[in-house]
Amino acid sequence: MSKEMMPSWEEWNNLTPEQRDYSLFKTLGSIDRKLMENKDATETRVVDCEKRFKKIESQKFFNRVASFLGGIIGGAIAIVGKSLLK
Repeated sequence: MSKEMMPSWEEWNNLTPEQRDYSLFKTLGSIDRKLMENKDATETRVVDCEKRFKKIESQKFFNRVASFLGGIIGGAIAIVGKSLLK
């Protein structure tokens, strides 16, 4: 049985109860290690996302003004286009 890989089903059936317990222990330890490694990266991402959301939320006024002006300009272009195509 390889130290890095899970045992195959045939190997598992031939293991003693102590060997099975140890294999489960190693597997759970490996999962725990990977979760702890990802925890730091996840926390960093959460902080980055919070900063981005705050920045987006602070731009509400600008977005509303830009939408308003875009509507006026678009409406004016539509009126001019309609009058030119008659």
